[in-house]
Amino acid sequence: MIENSELNMLQIGISNSPQTRLAKHIKKGWKIIEISEMMVGQLALDNETAILRMLKAKGADLSNSKIAGKFDGYSEAWSKSTFEVKSIKELMRLTKEFEEGSGL
Repeated sequence: MIENSELNMLQIGISNSPQTRLAKHIKKGWKIIEISEMMVGQLALDNETAILRMLKAKGADLSNSKIAGKFDGYSEAWSKSTFEVKSIKELMRLTKEFEEGSGL
């Protein structure tokens, strides 16, 4: 998970080349909050999709290009004012609770 304090945004994402992707984000003012390298392939994609589904349902303004334009990963970014979390673990817990409560 990364954060851009100037834009007041958070972002998650999966990548086959995380160091390259993170380097691009860091150059644009993003700061690494936490990296999880335990998931690969379909499991990583499934978890990211579930998190994004939960964020959207909870009112996070995902893919809001009005904040910072369209950038690499903008569809996985949201304004902290619409949904603030501190860690990937918290996102995973909230996603699990959401899925259990909605019958997914």
